Amino acid sequence: MKLYAARHGQTTWNIEGRILGSTPGELTEKGINQAGELALHVRSLDPDITYASDLLRVAETAERVQQGSPDLEIVFTDQLRERNFGELEGRLFASMETKWGKIWDTTCSARSFYGAESLDAFTLRIARFVSGLHGDMTVLLLCHIGVMNRLNYLTDPDTFEFISYPNASIIEFDYERILHNSQKLRK
Repeated sequence: MKLYAARHGQTTWNIEGRILGSTPGELTEKGINQAGELALHVRSLDPDITYASDLLRVAETAERVQQGSPDLEIVFTDQLRERNFGELEGRLFASMETKWGKIWDTTCSARSFYGAESLDAFTLRIARFVSGLHGDMTVLLLCHIGVMNRLNYLTDPDTFEFISYPNASIIEFDYERILHNSQKLRK
C-alpha cells in the first residue's frame, strides 16, 4: 500500500496563530487557492480512495480536490480529526506556551490536560485507523498537522520530531513501518 497525507488549506485561525483542534475552521482565500493547487497534485497521484477528516476546513479542501477529480471517492471520518485541545482551542499559541508544552509532554502522554484528548488516545486513534487500511492500493488522507505528525511518530517513534507540515502539500508515509509500530503500540 502507498500511503499519502495532505494537510488542509490555510485557515483564518492559522493566520491569527490560534489553536484550532476540533473546531471547524474556515479556509482563507489563500487556503481555497491552496486546495485548488492540491487538486492538481491529487489528480496526478490518482489515489484509489481518499479518507478525509469531517471538520469543515478539511471538507472545504476536499470539495476543491473533488472538483479536480470528480471520480475520486472521498470518505469522511471523525477518526482523522485533529486532536481535541479542550479549553485551549481558540486561544493564541503565543499565550499558551507553557500549557501547550504540557499538552505534548510525552512523559505524561496518558494524562489529559485542560480537557484535551490525551496524546496516547490521539496516537491510538490514528494507529487504529491506519491499521484498518488494507490492500494493494494508493490511499490519500486529507487531514491535519497533528494527524500527520502522529503518522510521522508511528513511522519511527525513537527519532520523532514535530514537523510543521505546510498546508495543502502531499507527503508520503511508510505504511509498513506505521503498521508495524501501530501493532506494537496496541499490545
